Amino acid sequence: MSSSQESAAMAALAAAIIAEMNQLGGPMLIGQILSAIFYGVTLLQTYLYYDKYGRQDHRLLLWLVGLLTFLDSLGMILSIDALWHYFIANFSNPFNILTTSWTWLFPLVLTGLIGSTVQCFYAWRVWRLSHTFIVPTAVVILATISVVTITIYVALTLIRGISAIPKITWLSTTCLACSLGADIIIATSMIFYLYQGAHKGFKKTDHIVRKLMVYTINTGVVTTICNTATVFLGIKYPATYLNTATVFLLSKCYMNSMLAFLNARESLRAHAHSFNLSNMHPSRTTAPEDIEVQVQNTTSTTYQRDHNMSLKASSQSSNRTTAQRS
Repeated sequence: MSSSQESAAMAALAAAIIAEMNQLGGPMLIGQILSAIFYGVTLLQTYLYYDKYGRQDHRLLLWLVGLLTFLDSLGMILSIDALWHYFIANFSNPFNILTTSWTWLFPLVLTGLIGSTVQCFYAWRVWRLSHTFIVPTAVVILATISVVTITIYVALTLIRGISAIPKITWLSTTCLACSLGADIIIATSMIFYLYQGAHKGFKKTDHIVRKLMVYTINTGVVTTICNTATVFLGIKYPATYLNTATVFLLSKCYMNSMLAFLNARESLRAHAHSFNLSNMHPSRTTAPEDIEVQVQNTTSTTYQRDHNMSLKASSQSSNRTTAQRS
């Protein structure tokens, strides 16, 4: 091969590597910027949670929030290190893009752990609301499959190199599909059980249930949209790294979803107190989903009380009619 041919081959290889860097660097940078914004919101919500409920909630819940915040912070640090590794420390070495960095891949495992843990937390809420194991078990199974498949995906990529990614893309797709399925099951089941616990005709309790249903949809819509976008980009553009931009956001979406619900309990209780639901004071053993459970109990109590009042009124009317006849 002549020197001109070698130069042409090197130029073509360099152009291909630069194109690869653009495909990877662009989504990584955009995802990291958006992730930093969401991470700031996560830190604020974490502070608000411990400020409001640090002396009220059970220690297990306090430790859970602290652990998830630590894992999310660790993932943020490793993602920044990956950007530094590829585009700062090895800026003059474009061939470095062909190697795999564990700081780029390990945050995927952390995202899987955070997402699965939050989904199991919501599964526990569904169980407290429905007292059945069918839906929570399905959610736990999907969450477990999700974290196991992403862990295998990361391990194979580190062992075989970046060239193995096209062959094992189905693992990451399976992970995201299971996570999306769990989100949909959680949202639909909670709405179903809340609606099932409401009795039409009682405006007070129906209004609270409707508010809880809307809030359930709002807390799950962000994670569902992010998961759907990641799955779509991965299937539609498998040879690119476009879904990297949304993958970075998943852990932050799950964290903010959980923290938003925990921090909203005070406003939900205040709304319930306006309807004289005095048995919903926060305590050391108060579970996050006690509002939904007690709404069901209050609805039944309201129905029984109104029914008894109706029977009493009918009895008094009958007595007056008998007295008038006599």
